[in-house]
Amino acid sequence: MRFLSFAALFGLALAERTGPLRPRQSPQSCDFYKCPSNDARGSDLMAALTSVGTEHTVNCEYFDLTSCYYNYNTGAEDIAPQPCPPAAACVPHSQPITCTSYGCPTILGTTYLDSNFLDIDGLEVWACDYLYSGSQTDTVSCEYFTSMNGQVYSAYSTRPGGASQCPPRISCA
Repeated sequence: MRFLSFAALFGLALAERTGPLRPRQSPQSCDFYKCPSNDARGSDLMAALTSVGTEHTVNCEYFDLTSCYYNYNTGAEDIAPQPCPPAAACVPHSQPITCTSYGCPTILGTTYLDSNFLDIDGLEVWACDYLYSGSQTDTVSCEYFTSMNGQVYSAYSTRPGGASQCPPRISCA
């Protein structure tokens, strides 16, 4: 019996690995969370807002009029009935953004219209407005906190999928 046990252990020791060694995976480190681009039915994101009051949430509105609310710190559902995705999208950790002046990120297929500073509950927000190429009326607006690592504060578009085009962070000018 001992011989069989020894032979089995020896056989395991000689067996080849079926793949390369991989380091242990730790949970992804997120700077913040943003709305998923689509709800579970595939409806495009129409508007997104990060609320900064006592209820710190990520609010998502889709073109099929589904409203989803996620915890700002964890990305987990706060109020997310069907067909809401089960969690908000993680924006991976990056180096802090330290800008002396701000610029609007480029959004492909649009023309930059204007930008300005807003005061939202005592927080400075940089607002960027764009017009879709070939349109007189279809717009997308992206607003960014100048603090909080330049994260997107709100996004809105008149065109399906447009709010998802707002980059997750502000640009330095």
